[in-house]
Amino acid sequence: MYSFVVDNGMLDFAKADTKSFIGVNDRTFAYERISQLDKCYTEVFNPSENPGAYLTRPSQPGMYSLEYLNHYGIRHNTSPGASYQDAGFWAQNMFCAQKVRYLAKDCYWVRRDNEASSELDTSKLFTICDEFAFVYRRIGEIDGINKEACYRAISKFAASSYDWNLFRLKDEDRKPFIARYSKAFNVLASRNQIDWSLFDEYETNILKMIIEHPDAYYYRQFFFAKDFDDSYQVIQQQNATIDKLKQENAALRQELENVYQSKRYKIGSKIAHLGGR
Repeated sequence: MYSFVVDNGMLDFAKADTKSFIGVNDRTFAYERISQLDKCYTEVFNPSENPGAYLTRPSQPGMYSLEYLNHYGIRHNTSPGASYQDAGFWAQNMFCAQKVRYLAKDCYWVRRDNEASSELDTSKLFTICDEFAFVYRRIGEIDGINKEACYRAISKFAASSYDWNLFRLKDEDRKPFIARYSKAFNVLASRNQIDWSLFDEYETNILKMIIEHPDAYYYRQFFFAKDFDDSYQVIQQQNATIDKLKQENAALRQELENVYQSKRYKIGSKIAHLGGR
């Protein structure tokens, strides 16, 4: 990793792919890319120019320039319990770094079945919210970055992290968490700090429901999801049938109009008219 940093002109930081494993004695391994963007592996890039494109997995493994970290004052959040602090550290690096490259090699092996892992502790209900409050505070504190671009880019990363946390919680914790989720993103929406272009149509609709109707989202997602989805599927099928009938009707109308406009029909009509007289 050090050679990789030096050979690429002293990077601000470099990251490598990982190999996840489960099991202690009989281990099962799975190779994991740190990013799906090929550019990250093939050339030195500047994430601060487009942080939204590079806010992917907040995994920590990598090698960082101490001079670079000190220049921007990049540190982990000092929240208790060491939960989700990788998110804040990763976000700061995406805003500040100018020379980065990833190594397509599994330099790090990561255990994924540790029952004592902090990410499996559902008792820390709002820790992820506090972590992103830290991120937004740091955006305001760091000099020499495009703050508006960073505010808007982090919205996608924050929503993804909130969603991940929501679906791992106990059922009784989900409603209060959704309320906190809604409140946080209402603030972002009022400040125009959500980059909607980073969300697809489905994600946009879900996030707007969370912002505007958090209780409705809770009941739709966790109580009536199956009934809602079944009903929605029936409606979609009915709409598809209606659209097909409309298309067939339009085709028949066009075919009939073509007949009316044909010379054969016009001549036949005149002959029939004369015959009737």
